[in-house]
Amino acid sequence: MWNRWLIKDLIGGFLNALPLMLVSGLIYWFVRRFIHKKSFKRDFKEVRRRSRLNEIIGLLLVMWAALIIGGTLLVKWNKPVHFGLIPHWDLVPEIIRRGRITDMLHFLLNVLMFAPIGLALPFVLKRPAFGQTVLVGFYFTLVIEFLQGFSRSRYGSIDDVIGNTLGVIAGSLLYLLMNLIFPKFTAKCMVKARA
Repeated sequence: MWNRWLIKDLIGGFLNALPLMLVSGLIYWFVRRFIHKKSFKRDFKEVRRRSRLNEIIGLLLVMWAALIIGGTLLVKWNKPVHFGLIPHWDLVPEIIRRGRITDMLHFLLNVLMFAPIGLALPFVLKRPAFGQTVLVGFYFTLVIEFLQGFSRSRYGSIDDVIGNTLGVIAGSLLYLLMNLIFPKFTAKCMVKARA
């Protein structure tokens, strides 16, 4: 059953994150373009054409990470700014405390939210490895949950870390499956601009 609070929270998180997504996407695009222009000079257009798919994946990854950061860490506009000195962390997983995950929809959304990170990271990492991708995703979610412990409207939860990490693993497995079924396409997406 869809929870109204959850839908309202998702929409509010997206609207809070939208400016951060746009700004981070523009910064990423222009900085990368500036670096390529400086590095490749006469071959700029050809290099950009060959590495376009990789650049788009990198741009989408940056904007998705900004969506996650903005949607989970930015203070809501209608709430007073508060940084708690005593963090609110829930370090005992629901499955241990209650024998089950009480809010399965929330858990599944955490998995789905991080699956695109697990899918896109191998395309932008220099040496894409399953373990490296999962580790980067795990550290990303750990930092977010740690910082949420100081938030007034949210709290850090080990359940979210578990769900988010499972999402990164699912996305990484999807990348491996894509690479197995469509190796030419994934190879084309991996082409990076090199000096």
